[in-house]
Amino acid sequence: MKGIGRVIFVAGLPAAGKTTYAVHLAKNVGIPLLSKDAMKEHLHDALHYDPVDQETSHRYGAAAYEVFYYAARQVMCCRYPLILESNFPPQAAEVLRPMLSQYGYQPLTLLFDADLNVLHKRFVEWDHTPERHAGLVLKSGIYEDFAVFSKAVLPLRDFSVGGVQKKVDTTNFENVDYPALDQLVEHFLRTTC
Repeated sequence: MKGIGRVIFVAGLPAAGKTTYAVHLAKNVGIPLLSKDAMKEHLHDALHYDPVDQETSHRYGAAAYEVFYYAARQVMCCRYPLILESNFPPQAAEVLRPMLSQYGYQPLTLLFDADLNVLHKRFVEWDHTPERHAGLVLKSGIYEDFAVFSKAVLPLRDFSVGGVQKKVDTTNFENVDYPALDQLVEHFLRTTC
């Protein structure tokens, strides 16, 4: 295969603004976006599962990741640049690193993070809005407990597939320099290794 492929990971913690930015970025640079949560939403709509507890949610989340990885492989084998968006756990790197190597892709990771108290408040509020997809809401409300939420999300800060990694602090969305992020991505997509 000729050349180096490019993949942008929009990763990080829940309620940090990953999906909103990834959708913007895909439109701005004109490349495909694959989102694990979007795939989980489609699984929910097709199968009508009830995310009543953490186990059920994790089972369908794992299925969504399998579809996500399959779709990523299909795009990568065609050598297209792409955006992969999810709250990737560190162990996802064990699947993704070999894919990057196999298809000759160079990664740029934008790791969205914020103060945990701010993220927790946003997450709980978002979970109670009608805009939040039913397939993503745990009916048990387990993540309303700050300690449970923190324990679940802190490992997401450790996601790394190598390459360039940029932390994006979204504690206050108004302080984020989104045009600079766009420029970083555009430069990354234009650069050859």
